[in-house]
Amino acid sequence: MAANEVEVDGGGGSDTGWLVDMLAETQLEQFYARLRDDLQVTRLSHFDYVQADDLERIGMGRPGARRLLDAVKKRKAQQWKKSLITRLNPLNASKQLNGTGTMGKKAGQQLQSSSSSSDVIGLSLTCLIQEKDVSLSNKLGDGLFGVVKRGEWTTPSGRSVACAVKVLKADALSQPSVFADFAKEVQSMHQLDHPNLIRLYGVVLTQPLMMVTELAPLGSLLDYLRKQFGSVLVTVLWDYALQVATGMAYLQQKRFVHRDLACRNVLLTAQDKVKIGDFGLMRAVPQEENCYVMTEHSKVPFPWCAPESLKAKQFSHASDVWMFGQCIHSHYYSM
Repeated sequence: MAANEVEVDGGGGSDTGWLVDMLAETQLEQFYARLRDDLQVTRLSHFDYVQADDLERIGMGRPGARRLLDAVKKRKAQQWKKSLITRLNPLNASKQLNGTGTMGKKAGQQLQSSSSSSDVIGLSLTCLIQEKDVSLSNKLGDGLFGVVKRGEWTTPSGRSVACAVKVLKADALSQPSVFADFAKEVQSMHQLDHPNLIRLYGVVLTQPLMMVTELAPLGSLLDYLRKQFGSVLVTVLWDYALQVATGMAYLQQKRFVHRDLACRNVLLTAQDKVKIGDFGLMRAVPQEENCYVMTEHSKVPFPWCAPESLKAKQFSHASDVWMFGQCIHSHYYSM
């Protein structure tokens, strides 16, 4: 399993007490033996391969199958959230959150104390952010499962920081894959610290879920170049390309493949400073391997993909170099 991914499971080893509990919650206890023996479900992740037809085949009616699969989605989201909290904060996660999913008073004081000597912006540690400390304003972008808004974050030291906030839509969480993708993006960004990469400040784990990141006031490089109508000097374009290459070299060093490098995902924090953003498709290259093979059913930017990515779903540092070439090519043709 890749270093930045978390296995979602209802219990360890052959312990299936979690399955007994879930079936009791959905009033389907009588199907325990058939789920365990006929469908060989002993881990929560095994439900990834169970369809409604499989449940009907062991005698479960459609309403019961629907109740059970809904319960599986909720339990997966709970496990992802717990795993995410554990990875994001050095404090004891089980003691850190109260019943509403926000930081308890003691944990909040500890986090503020640990951040007081050096502002959170200067730390490599991503923090859990309380919803009350984030104010939202105008929309910067819109996606299938969420919107990105301009925001202001009040840090534990009292400093107000302009930020970009990705807010997941409420109905998006009905799809477990959405929360899983959100968790993977947060876990990946949590490990990154480079001047040419958009920085993750923290996450809000109450509803709605939010990802708080560095703001790029000048927007995407693609839009910026189009607005300049050919007035950007070649030397400036060369410097932009060098900054992108530097950021991508850092990702390679950390064994990540971006998989979505394009001008629209290169952002300007100043006229002379570009940073790579949008890490939703980024994945870690497994140890002892030289590529990441896509198994999930997710969208990828096919026009930008290398031939091996299109043919065999293989993504590597070499395929990122292909995308870098496409990105540089579009620098000139977007002007």
